[in-house]
Amino acid sequence: MTAGGPWYETVVLDSEQERKVAALQDAVADLLADSAAHRAFCTRGTYIRYLRARSWSLSRATKMLRETLKWRAEYHPERLCWENIQHEGARGKLFILDHPDNDGRPVVLMRPRLEQVYSGDSDERVKWLVYTLEQASRVADASAADGKMTWLIDFVGYNRANSPPLKVSLQVLHILQNHFPERLGRAVSYKPPLLFNVLWKAVSPFVDPLTRDKLVFLSPKSPPEALAKHFNPAHIDDSLGGQIPIADLWSFDKYGQRMAELDVQAGAALAAAAAAPAPPAPAARRSPLPSDSATELGGASPGGSGGKAQQSGRRALTAEEEVAERALEEEFERNVVVM
Repeated sequence: MTAGGPWYETVVLDSEQERKVAALQDAVADLLADSAAHRAFCTRGTYIRYLRARSWSLSRATKMLRETLKWRAEYHPERLCWENIQHEGARGKLFILDHPDNDGRPVVLMRPRLEQVYSGDSDERVKWLVYTLEQASRVADASAADGKMTWLIDFVGYNRANSPPLKVSLQVLHILQNHFPERLGRAVSYKPPLLFNVLWKAVSPFVDPLTRDKLVFLSPKSPPEALAKHFNPAHIDDSLGGQIPIADLWSFDKYGQRMAELDVQAGAALAAAAAAPAPPAPAARRSPLPSDSATELGGASPGGSGGKAQQSGRRALTAEEEVAERALEEEFERNVVVM
């Protein structure tokens, strides 16, 4: 846990942002009334994340969150657990490292080259990704200062032969961008394909400094301090420039024990939500989507990013800059997933 509890319990919002958090909660109350799983999912942090993801537009955040709740009602990610998905974890392609990065965020390690050792059901691959994101999100809410995670993508040995099918890539991309908003704190790519480097060199001079720091590209030629800036080398395997022998990085049994413990926590949260009184659903919603106030939140307000400016120490972004920053992050996700 972060000091004082989950990040969203201590984040400072202005009065207009607080009003929108309350309004978003009310806007989805009808979907929460009969679903303990939805009530467990919809924490204060959830409302803040969805509002931030839509630049504090209440109508757009409502639409996004209601679509996520519909997806969760159909997909049931709360039913995924180590016991019923561990066969996918045996590959060690995608998992959460034991230690956080230097900013206290959980680290999700992706090794695309291991895709070639598996030819099973594509739906199971997606389930494993969703399970991993759910667990990493749970860890991030409890221990990271901003509720976000870091992706470390090891592209060593990657080629088209071990890239996932396009259908799977598009499904994963949709899930990442629409149902896990504001979860990516940093993405570090090790030895990425040449196209990544060319694209990055072209656009990086025009990117906000904080966003540039979120997207990191490393190679075997990178100096040791480049890795150490983001990770403790003692927590990273030696194939990436760290100190852990790669054979010792992944233990199926040890990881299973850790995931089973997180499953217990998830079950407890679900049970607590089921035992608590359901929020009263509005008798009738005045309109399909709530309207925003005349003054949209964004770069114009000192807290326009939900405290982002205060947290990072940089100036508040304008609405246009926030849109550009988010678009770049989504483009990075798109290339990581599809390539």
